[in-house]
Amino acid sequence: MAGVARVVLPTFVGNNQSGLKQVTEPIGELEHDQWLVTHHEDRFLPDVRRVIERIYAVLRAAIK
Repeated sequence: MAGVARVVLPTFVGNNQSGLKQVTEPIGELEHDQWLVTHHEDRFLPDVRRVIERIYAVLRAAIK
């Protein structure tokens, strides 16, 4: 059977992939806050700001 594997992924990643199946409960010891970090000066650059806002939106939608 090609393409069969077991991996540990964040639930917000696996929940959004129809081809993946959760086979165990989440591992409590691996739970933690997510931080999006950038240099202070860079966060105001338009391209960087767009990326920050997009990543935030994707992560926010995934954990709801």
